[in-house]
Amino acid sequence: MPIRLRLTLLFAAAAALLAALGGLLVVHQLDAGLVSSLDDTLAARISTITGRVDFGSQPMDQGLARAILYGQAAQGSLAELASPHVPVAFADFTPARALLSAAQLRVGAGRSLVTDVTFPGTTELLRVHAAPLPGEPGWAIVVAAPLQPTDAAVAGIRGAIVLGGLVLVLLAGVGAWLLAGAALAPMDRLRREAEAISANDPAARLRVPRTRDEVAALARTMNDLLQRLQASLARQRAFLADAGHELRTPLAVLRAELELAGRPGRNRDELARAVGSAADETQRVTRLAEHLLLLARSDEGRLVGALVPARLDELLRESADGMAQQAAAAGVAVAIDAPGLMVPMDAARVRQAVDNLLSNGLRLAPPGTVIELHAEAEGDRARVEVRDRGPGFPPEFLPRAFERFSRPDGARDRDQGGSGLGLSIVRAIAEGHGGGADAANRPGGGAVVGFTLPLEAPAEGVRPAAPGERAPGAAVRSEEMAPPLPR
Repeated sequence: MPIRLRLTLLFAAAAALLAALGGLLVVHQLDAGLVSSLDDTLAARISTITGRVDFGSQPMDQGLARAILYGQAAQGSLAELASPHVPVAFADFTPARALLSAAQLRVGAGRSLVTDVTFPGTTELLRVHAAPLPGEPGWAIVVAAPLQPTDAAVAGIRGAIVLGGLVLVLLAGVGAWLLAGAALAPMDRLRREAEAISANDPAARLRVPRTRDEVAALARTMNDLLQRLQASLARQRAFLADAGHELRTPLAVLRAELELAGRPGRNRDELARAVGSAADETQRVTRLAEHLLLLARSDEGRLVGALVPARLDELLRESADGMAQQAAAAGVAVAIDAPGLMVPMDAARVRQAVDNLLSNGLRLAPPGTVIELHAEAEGDRARVEVRDRGPGFPPEFLPRAFERFSRPDGARDRDQGGSGLGLSIVRAIAEGHGGGADAANRPGGGAVVGFTLPLEAPAEGVRPAAPGERAPGAAVRSEEMAPPLPR
């Protein structure tokens, strides 16, 4: 059901409820007021009759009662002087029998009585007042008036209120329909503008009204959402374009090598070189595909698995041991400086991040230098750094060092074996653990690339280590993997 129709029905229902409650209150007050006015009239009539006659001057009997009523009551009024022992009324203008029963007359002869009775022989309702007759024990003066005029007045007012309520409900519904239409018009305009936005228009935005209300806030929120979606779409398009570009080169080389290998007249050595080159390119394509898959899982929040507390220094040692052969081939030493920190982590992913950083350092560090694999506690986080003495990063590259397919123009480029995804993977792994990654140049030359991981909550009574402070009770391991001496 449209919001406009729902608002209209809601306003109409509220108007109907208010009109009904107001009408009931008015009718009740009017009815009570008219009956109260009638009661006052009847009480005044009793006072008029009793004030003009000296009751008690002679014994009350039927004749005296009739004379009193003929002399004091107005023609056509309903009044009688009665006793429980007198079975009929006494005035010609009263009905053929008494207005009140014997029991009611006994009450009226002792104290005042107000009640409603049906006119004898008819269905007309009467308002009856009875009061003790002064100086005449056991006698009561009874006066009555029909309630029909009062009921007619109340019925007329009730009809007018019902008619007015219907008009009020109709006007409230129409007003609500028009008001809702005016209020929702900016929303409808926003909807039409949003429908007209194309994926090929990255600069499209919704017009923000100058009303500074909820509609303007919604327009700003939607513009922010559009900006994020368009930025994400641009990143996805760039990612696909870069991935296609990265895959095209090794695939072209692989195809060329296979074509050369298939030419007639090739000797065994040439075929072996072609197959070896094709295998290298295949490995490069496989590695790139794996990196792309990993980043895709990162975008979906499925990169990091269950976090299990593990010793960070042991993981760094395993990574260094795994790179020992590559370090020896590059003539580079690896020094490990790490306390025994317990860190909740997906050990396989953290190992992958450390391997990426260490591999980059080994590929670019000059022979005879040392790569430092360092870890320390910084507040409630553990920090891991790989420091080398290579050419470092161009200053203009540092702000985008962790972007996908981002490479510097200097030594750290594709010709050195990089695909521009290693640092992106490191950042994705760190952020998947709740940490972050950063890169900088060393003052004396070289690069420092690191990432942080949240530390395991410390045991009771043990505070986290301050930045640069060793964890309590943790031994510092400083080990160096020296390259083999040249023969």
